[in-house]
Amino acid sequence: ILNIAWTTAHPFSAAERTLLMSIGGQIGIALEKARLYETSQKRARQLATLNEVGRAISSSLDVDLVLSSLLEGVKQATDADTALVALKDDATGELVIRQAVGTVPPAAIGFRVPPGEGLAGWVIKHGKTTLVPDVDADPRVLARPTWPLGFGSRELLAVPLIAHGETIGVVELFNKGDRSFGEADVSFAEAVAAQAAVAIENARLYEAEQRARWTADTLREASLLLTQTLEMDTVVASLLENLGRLIPYDRARVMMLNAESHLVVRALREAGGPVEVPPGSDIVFDPQANPVLHGVLAARKSTLIPDTHKHPDWGGRMRPEFTHSWMGVPLFSGDAVIGLYSLAKKEPGFFTEAHLKTAEALSAQASVAIRNAWLFDQVRTGRERLQTLSRRLVEAQESERRRIARELHDQAGQALTSLKLGLHLLERDAVGSEAVASRIADLRRTTDEVAEQLHDLAADLRPASLDHLGLVPTLRQLVNTLSDQGGPTVQFETVGVGPGRLPPPVETALYRIAQEALTNTIRHARASKVSVRLERRGGRLIALIEDDGVGFEYDAAMQSGGLGLVGMRERAEMLGGHLRVESS
Repeated sequence: ILNIAWTTAHPFSAAERTLLMSIGGQIGIALEKARLYETSQKRARQLATLNEVGRAISSSLDVDLVLSSLLEGVKQATDADTALVALKDDATGELVIRQAVGTVPPAAIGFRVPPGEGLAGWVIKHGKTTLVPDVDADPRVLARPTWPLGFGSRELLAVPLIAHGETIGVVELFNKGDRSFGEADVSFAEAVAAQAAVAIENARLYEAEQRARWTADTLREASLLLTQTLEMDTVVASLLENLGRLIPYDRARVMMLNAESHLVVRALREAGGPVEVPPGSDIVFDPQANPVLHGVLAARKSTLIPDTHKHPDWGGRMRPEFTHSWMGVPLFSGDAVIGLYSLAKKEPGFFTEAHLKTAEALSAQASVAIRNAWLFDQVRTGRERLQTLSRRLVEAQESERRRIARELHDQAGQALTSLKLGLHLLERDAVGSEAVASRIADLRRTTDEVAEQLHDLAADLRPASLDHLGLVPTLRQLVNTLSDQGGPTVQFETVGVGPGRLPPPVETALYRIAQEALTNTIRHARASKVSVRLERRGGRLIALIEDDGVGFEYDAAMQSGGLGLVGMRERAEMLGGHLRVESS
């Protein structure tokens, strides 16, 4: 309409009316041409954009790149203020905003729309493009306190993303009201969405394949790491670390059943790393008081709880303020349940069935590794107990030897001395009787022999010099005694050993080892030369006994039931050392 008004009364003449009608017709023709030109230019721009976007999204298998190309192209070609794309979560049915361009509040990305709610839910359900001229007047649009996008927008265009006959998401375009979406905009958005849906589905399939391959590689690597050690603490820590690579959790635990059938936390880890549990402050759960834990152990099956706040059996000690989404996976030793590991997330509904299957995939290997580590712990504990018992037995033996040697020296020796004195007095009183004197002399010789044998026996049991003088003088005394007995030549030397004393257990063990080795050599080796060498090398002390005798088979000797070699080895191991035998 061409509208001309006068401020004063002025009747239009016929000529003026004819002129104005002519001008209006020319303006109308000019405006129509301009509008057609603008429409054709926009259509050409949209076609070019459609071609460009199609080329971009079809050449990528990255979901985020496909979505960004889609949104930038459709926003530019339709002159929309804001554009977003939401994809359906197959596990929950929710729509999750993946990307948005334009006026985008921080809370938009990752926002979840419950299944079937809002205009997006309606579009997903019916698979139809919808244009809403006034968002405030359409009840299908989410209320503004809920919806994080579209504030201030008047018009909304929602286009479904359909791939292989299934609606996988929705594209939404917003206008604030200074312009409107036309039929060309709707057609363009639908054309772009059709191409993008297939590209998104392909990218998601590729992403899922890559994820599955990465998960398989990670599981294989985790299995190898779990079997590389027999230390229980290392095994359970490795289990939680590898679970964190596969499933993003906020907190995870490994709990093992103890003798009282309580669950004791053996490892605790949060998203930032492991959490140290101070020694003596065990975290213990009673399964009978926690129905959830009891259910996992009794049913021997994994459990997934989307929201612990809504679960009737969630125990008070299970940290409900920290945990919403939770799952527990049992650990086995053969057919018996030996514990479980649990994963927790603050966000409700976070863990999915896919997460649970991934966690279960690691359970078999983790159970084997933990069982092996547990068995190793049992063996090591048993060995430590045996070593402690052996040490106590040796200490008791040495204490008893010391007591017997002291008794032989003090009491038996004194008694023999008194006997010798009495025989001497009796010999003096028996002057004139050669038979009695001869008999007394025989008894004195016998008494001397018994006294000498008791002295030797006491020295063998526990030489007094070992307590009073130390290892080196006692070994030298032992070597001299053996040399004087007319057997092989025995030499003794020390290297780097100072005059100071060693700890009594070390001196006793080394003396007994050397004594046993020399005794075996004298009895069995038929050697002509024997050497004993005591050498200090840094913080180590080495006793080396060598001979040139006939030798023996070490394995056969160990299996023969003799206790000499076994005792020597145990004495060395009790001090953290080792016995090495080289012979043939």
